[in-house]
Amino acid sequence: PDMRIAVNSIAGWVYKNNKSLFIRDARAIKYYTPEIDGLYIRGAAMIVPVSGKGKVSGIIAVTKEKGKYNRDDLYLLTILSNHLAASLETARLYADVKRDYINSIYALAAAVDAKDHYTHGHSATVMKYATKAAERMKLPQGEVEDIKYAALLHDIGKIGISETIINKPGKLTNEEYSIIKMHPQLGANIISKIESLKKLVPLVLSHHEWYNGAGYPLGLRGEEIPVGARIIALADAHSTITSKRPYREERSLEFALKELSRCAGTQFDPAVTGIFIEMLKEEAREQEDELKKQKRDKKAAAEEQINEQDKKRRLRVKFDRNMKRQGDVKGDKEFYS
Repeated sequence: PDMRIAVNSIAGWVYKNNKSLFIRDARAIKYYTPEIDGLYIRGAAMIVPVSGKGKVSGIIAVTKEKGKYNRDDLYLLTILSNHLAASLETARLYADVKRDYINSIYALAAAVDAKDHYTHGHSATVMKYATKAAERMKLPQGEVEDIKYAALLHDIGKIGISETIINKPGKLTNEEYSIIKMHPQLGANIISKIESLKKLVPLVLSHHEWYNGAGYPLGLRGEEIPVGARIIALADAHSTITSKRPYREERSLEFALKELSRCAGTQFDPAVTGIFIEMLKEEAREQEDELKKQKRDKKAAAEEQINEQDKKRRLRVKFDRNMKRQGDVKGDKEFYS
């Protein structure tokens, strides 16, 4: 519905002029418009603007058919209006901060994807599956959001690593692998400098820890690893296995499922792995069902088109010289109307 305030009305005057009105009889006011003001004014009324920093964001109108309002009533309504304006301004500021926060995260993630040509879009894929898994585990909404953005930034530390190592087509040397293993710590160092991202540091730092303690950089094990990092580790592995790499082609989903299952209990949390694998299988079934549906719809559309053509086929009828029909009426599949 259109929620704008009509200018040619009492409420419109209050909104435009940022002034309150104390009304005993609305019909006596020259800018009273029955078809507009008559919808919300019944007898006496008070209308005050909701404004902050000189900007009006709306109005508050109260009315009653019997009795009158006094100046104290107007004063209390003005106080309410001021509180509402302050709340709206706080909400607006929060929305601005939230938007800047999210934009900063996506900008950082884009910088990583730009550097690692073979894994373009990898961060977004990890974010997608980590978020779905966290929601499937019914984690609190705030924790799901932290996991979502930590997953998007999990490889941010690669900004500090040479592209020749990141995009190397062959096997890494021990020294090169040691450098690659620095990226969780580098990433944690980067985002720790941004106040709004500090809460994501533990997840970015520990997304390469192993459930059995054989991971890096701290050698955490089991429950010592934040649950968000355990989720991101699975999403990261799944995306890496099923994506093209400098040293190999992408692998199938079936191969990824076997690898995740094989590494459950060593590299990955077995409980989280079970949930993650079932999520992937369910997604695969849904995609297969959707493909079947698309094929059925396509086939039905083709059959419908054929039926429509059949309806348009002409009939060939033979007549003699006296215009009497000879023989039966037969369909002619070579001619169409």
